[in-house]
Amino acid sequence: MQALKQEDFLIKAKGPYAQLNILSFASEYIATSHLKTRICPIQDGRVLLQKDKKQMYAAVFNRYGRTQRAVCIVENFGIDHGAVASSISHDSHNVCVVYDTPENGYLAVQEVMNMHGGFCAVSQGNILASLALPVAGLMSTDCMETVSQNVDIMAEAFHKLGNSYLENPVSRITILNLLVCPYVKLSDHGLVMTEEKKIIPVVKKEGITMDQRYENVVLDKIPFPKEETGEPVLLSDETMQERRQKILHRMQEKKLDCIAVYADVEHGGNFEYLTGFIPRFEEALLILHKNEDAYLLLGNEVLSLSKHARIPAKGLHMSYFSLPDQPLQEEEDLKSVLAKAGVKNGMHLGVVGWKGFYRLQKELFDIPYYILEALKACEVKISNATDIFISPKDGARTVNNANEIAHYEYGQILAARGLQRAMLALEPGKTEAEIGGLLESEGQIHNVVTICSSGTRFEKANLYPMNKPIQTGERISLTVGYKGGLASRAAFAAYEREDLDSAVRDYEEKSQNHISQLFAHGLSISISVWRGKRYMRWLMIFCRRIFSAGS
Repeated sequence: MQALKQEDFLIKAKGPYAQLNILSFASEYIATSHLKTRICPIQDGRVLLQKDKKQMYAAVFNRYGRTQRAVCIVENFGIDHGAVASSISHDSHNVCVVYDTPENGYLAVQEVMNMHGGFCAVSQGNILASLALPVAGLMSTDCMETVSQNVDIMAEAFHKLGNSYLENPVSRITILNLLVCPYVKLSDHGLVMTEEKKIIPVVKKEGITMDQRYENVVLDKIPFPKEETGEPVLLSDETMQERRQKILHRMQEKKLDCIAVYADVEHGGNFEYLTGFIPRFEEALLILHKNEDAYLLLGNEVLSLSKHARIPAKGLHMSYFSLPDQPLQEEEDLKSVLAKAGVKNGMHLGVVGWKGFYRLQKELFDIPYYILEALKACEVKISNATDIFISPKDGARTVNNANEIAHYEYGQILAARGLQRAMLALEPGKTEAEIGGLLESEGQIHNVVTICSSGTRFEKANLYPMNKPIQTGERISLTVGYKGGLASRAAFAAYEREDLDSAVRDYEEKSQNHISQLFAHGLSISISVWRGKRYMRWLMIFCRRIFSAGS
């Protein structure tokens, strides 16, 4: 074989992206491989792997004194790191190697060359195992028993590199170069379409920019999805215990003695995360201590809910949290009730609101002033601790278990179903109120303002559906959300393009360009056109479902 360099193991292309022809095995179990095209990132003139697509590099080197060599990307080969090389590769028996880095690939092939043929497995710059086949690179001079033992050692090395799929993973690399096997294989001349007997380039197009990666975004006709159904799923006791422990752990990390979690009907998500309920039309405060003691400060009409809380907690009456004009007990102010809840001089107390003020350098708190003043009067050290619940980095609410996902999925189903019903019922003459009523589902509370608006929005500052007839060609906006899911659509209501005002008849083309730009910046947004026999046509800008657990 010709002498090799690590540079021979690279795929070179101009960036920032390139379109490559990829050799993709149908699965890790079978030899059939197919052609795929991928947009791959380029760094310093070399093509990078995308591990989420189970990619590795593959190379074939001519071993008969010629300089032919080819490098491509292979998917679903079987190993997920390191390198494996072989001088057995039917039918040409050129040297084949599959690898994650040029360094590992080079080391594996060099070992095969040093042995004058054989197998080699490499991981992180170290040789895991090798099997010498010095007779034409195909046979060993050792006895059968020794060869059998060495084959088992090689198989175990392949397993360590991720190929746990095959009983004899050593054979996997021997068919990478088998040009009589469908449908795409790699030879020392390049990628080969085996049925057409045609060589194709590895790099199909290079120098692709961000906004060109999705240049082929198109509108397509799709069948309207079937209506989803679902049942409410309650959070288990185990889930609620897990939630409390996550919060206590984060309190310990921040060296907090206790936290005060504020809630009202619009900002009760963090409170509900631990208690299982929101204070309806009143305010509330949860005091949770590092020793797990918990107190619920509740108003006149919600105090009775304390015995139903999902974590052990003592209910304390705080009349200030009640509705306007209800009786107030001035002799027992908030400071005295906080003292009953164990808030003492010298403690480090974390205030939990609902906004991301914890990201600011200065200390800000998004709870009512009178509550903050009462906390300060207790002579405690106060910090913003909302991040222990909602920080994208390590907030407790950012990771959900299976029970929580099932619990929130119900809200997503309600939102999607309501939106679907509204879209199916859309026709000229129906009112916003009629269509908006279809967004409602099963009496569940909304966590956003429901929108059903046609034509000009926010007339006289109105946010809500009116008895306004929908007209062909008008803009339509629909939004509905529940705890767990929000669905929103913005569109034009029209049967044909001609129904649109002349100024917006290029709407579809502009949408395609807009979506291409959004994709190029990493956003996952779909675009579709749906037509029904007597239903209006919807040209969707943002077809999206946003999953959230409430504010």
